[in-house]
Amino acid sequence: QRRQGRRRPVKISEFSVTNPQFTLIAFLCLAMLGITAFLNMPRTEDPYFPSPNFGVIAVYPGAEPSQLEREVVDVLEEEISELTELKRLQSFVNANVAYLDVEFESGIDPDDKENELRRQVDAARSRLPEGVTTVDVEHWDSADVSVLQFALVVGDTPWEVVDTEAERVVRRIKGVAGVRDAKAWGIPEQQVRVDLELGRLGRIGVPPAQVIGALQGGNASIPGGEIEIGERRFNVQTTGAFESLAELEASVVGGAAGSVVQLRDVANVRFADAPERVRARFQGTRVALISVTSHGDSNVFSVRDGVLAAVAELAPTLANGMKLELVFDQSRNVQRRLGGLQKDFLIAIVLVLVTLVPLGLRASLVVMVSIPMSLAIGMATLSWLGYSLNQLSIVGFVIALGLLVDDSIVVAENIARWMRTGA
Repeated sequence: QRRQGRRRPVKISEFSVTNPQFTLIAFLCLAMLGITAFLNMPRTEDPYFPSPNFGVIAVYPGAEPSQLEREVVDVLEEEISELTELKRLQSFVNANVAYLDVEFESGIDPDDKENELRRQVDAARSRLPEGVTTVDVEHWDSADVSVLQFALVVGDTPWEVVDTEAERVVRRIKGVAGVRDAKAWGIPEQQVRVDLELGRLGRIGVPPAQVIGALQGGNASIPGGEIEIGERRFNVQTTGAFESLAELEASVVGGAAGSVVQLRDVANVRFADAPERVRARFQGTRVALISVTSHGDSNVFSVRDGVLAAVAELAPTLANGMKLELVFDQSRNVQRRLGGLQKDFLIAIVLVLVTLVPLGLRASLVVMVSIPMSLAIGMATLSWLGYSLNQLSIVGFVIALGLLVDDSIVVAENIARWMRTGA
C-alpha cells in the first residue's frame, strides 16, 4: 500500500467491527436521540406545508360582471402583476363579486408575500370605484383545519347574550399556547332595526327617503381637513357614528311646524337578530359552534390539553346555565394512528424472532436491535429537519418497517449461508 502511494478505504462495517466500544456508544447516542425526538416531536393529523396561495375578494353591490371586470379586476390585476415570483393570476367574475386567485412560486416565505400582496391591494384601493364595499385578502393555508370544536349549548338564551358569552370563550381560547385562531359560528349577527311608521310620516310630511338620508349622513365619519397652529398640525374629522340606541333614536330626521322631528317620533327602533343563514344543532339542541385551529408546528396534544383546561375554567361562569360540549377532537385520530404504528412495530419484532430463531439466537437479537435502531434514526432525522409526526410520516414508517424486516431476514440468512460454506 505504501509503494502504491494510497491507502485502502476503510468500510463502515469493518470500522464498526474493529472498534466495538465506539460502535456501541454511537448506537446508544442514536437511540437516545431517537427516543428524545419521539417524545418531543409535534404530533398532528396532517403535515404542514406553507402554501403561497391567496385569494382577493372584491364586493361591488349592483355591478354587472362586465363593469366589475373593467373597473375593479383590471385595476387589481395591474397592481398584483407587479409582484415578483408570481406563478398564476386568475380572475372569476360574477354579479356583485370578483375573485382573484393568486399563486406564487413554491419555496418562498408565504408571510412575506402576503404582506407584499396586501400592500399592492391597498395601493389599488384609491383607484377603485366608491361603490366597492370590501376588498379582502385571504390566505389559504393547510393549517386552517379545526383541531377542536365545541358546542355552546344555549337552550332558549337570547342570541345577544349568546354572542357575548361566545366572544368571551373565544378570547380565552386564543390566549392558549399553540392556538392559531378560534371562531364562533351559527350566531345571527345583531343589528338595529328601524321600523318606520308610514302613517305618521305622511301626516308630518317627511318622506322615507329623507329619513334614510339623515341616518346615512349621521352614521358617517368624514375627514374635515387639517388645522395648522404654529408649528403643529391637527387632523379634523367629523365623528358621526352612532354609539347607542338612545343616540340613534334622538337623531333629527326633519322638521315640522317650528319643531324638529326625531327618529323616535316616526319609527320604532330596536335591536334584532339578522336573518339566520346557519342553524347549528347538537343532539337536537340549539347551539353555537366554536372551532379552534392551531399553528402548523404545534403539538395537537399540548393544544388540546391547554384548550380543555381553559374551557373547564370558563364553564362554571357561563350565563343562563349554558355549557360547552366537546364535539370534535383531532387528537383522537392522531392517537389511533400512533397506536397503529406501535402495533406494527411489535408485530415486526415477533415476526423477526419467529423467522430467525432457526439461524440462532445471536442473529435474531442483532436483527431485533436493528429494527428499533433504524426507527430511532428516522425519528431523529425527521425532528432535525423540522417535520411533525403525522399520518403521512407514520405511513412512511410502516412501509419502511416492512422493507426493513424483509431485508434484515434476507441479509441474516445470506450471512448464515456464507458461514456454512466456511467463510
